[in-house]
Amino acid sequence: MKMKNIRRNIGNPICNLRNDSLLKNKQRNIGIFLLLFCLFECKKEISNSAAENLEPLSSDPNRQVRVQILWEKKNFPLEMELYEGASQRPVDLWATGTVKDLSEAPVSVKMEENDLYLKPGSKKRFVLVVKNTTNRDFYFFAAPHSMVPAEGSLGFKFKCLCINHAFYIPPGETWYRVVELRTGGEVMGKELKITHTLVGMDEARIQLYQKRIGTVSNED
Repeated sequence: MKMKNIRRNIGNPICNLRNDSLLKNKQRNIGIFLLLFCLFECKKEISNSAAENLEPLSSDPNRQVRVQILWEKKNFPLEMELYEGASQRPVDLWATGTVKDLSEAPVSVKMEENDLYLKPGSKKRFVLVVKNTTNRDFYFFAAPHSMVPAEGSLGFKFKCLCINHAFYIPPGETWYRVVELRTGGEVMGKELKITHTLVGMDEARIQLYQKRIGTVSNED
């Protein structure tokens, strides 16, 4: 009986070591499983987020695109403003002119923010306005606009004022132009910034431009 107790006491440490080894292996396997599970879930979440950002807006009829109309200016001190069109005095797209008083222009209320909210497949017509409150003439033109982010520009069409043409504003008068922004059903993204650079023209540039216009008219 004494010999059996001795053998039992000798055998127990070996069993304990074996159990500890199995426990450590089990814990290590559980840790590896949890790590792989977390990596998989993170990858799935990133994929879902990317898919949501690229999801066509047409998939949700309640979603809209926020479009910011922005202006940069070079040698042009006057402000470009956005107005709603006058429903009682509808005019054609691209109608352009100058008036002595703003009340004579085909506009209603001023759009305080340069933000437009459009649903895919819709369009928004509005009026650009520049008030020349000085006693001098102003000639200006608009460089081709840029859209940011570029990958979100597909589906947008802005019928605006960057048409390789110079505009004239007499002293004390108000210039206006009817423009339109359209969105296609393939529009993706939630925000877009459209920026024009307005460039003022000096006398030399004006004379060169008028000479070119006269030459083109004679050729026609």
